[in-house]
Amino acid sequence: MAEVDGITLMTQRDVDVTGGQEQHFTVRRCWMHAVLPSKLIFSLHTTTPAGTDPCARGKDLLWATMSEWNREPAQGSSPDTELTVVTGADPCAVLPLLGVTTPAGDQYLWACEFVYRDVTINLSYRHQAKGARPEQQIDSIGTHPVFHDRVGDEVVYFAELGPPMANSDPSSVLGPVSPTLAVSGTDPAVVDEVLRRTLSLFPEQ
Repeated sequence: MAEVDGITLMTQRDVDVTGGQEQHFTVRRCWMHAVLPSKLIFSLHTTTPAGTDPCARGKDLLWATMSEWNREPAQGSSPDTELTVVTGADPCAVLPLLGVTTPAGDQYLWACEFVYRDVTINLSYRHQAKGARPEQQIDSIGTHPVFHDRVGDEVVYFAELGPPMANSDPSSVLGPVSPTLAVSGTDPAVVDEVLRRTLSLFPEQ
């Protein structure tokens, strides 16, 4: 494992996985992962002829990929990008209202994981199609429609934060896409409270 410019590079060779000897391989393999500070991961699997170094080839390709990534426009900077209330919103912004904190490793671009009232909460912002959430509206909080679902031991509450995106296709199988807040956890009362506190950060529709 190595770190360059804040990027952690992890490599695993075929000999490390199988414990075999290089001269016994008819092809060589290497698995590589570049982990960015944002937790974004680029993975690459290379297969090269026997007698070559698959990790050296893979490293060249991976750094070339990272170079191209760094040249990409910043998120939301394209004139074709439709901005919504969740574009650039901090999913951990509700933490001060709840009086809790969470490690940097649990803070992501679109999601935040934290413990509140002894319940592990996963909160995320997303652009979600109508057909990707429960059909039945349970209630409303202000002007925000709210939908409930259950996944195993957890409940998941969804709240629409704004109108459907203009560039979404209402005739598609899943329907139009709207900016959405999703909160999940094992205690419905705690999930409901976090949902309501987070909604207070957003203007009503």
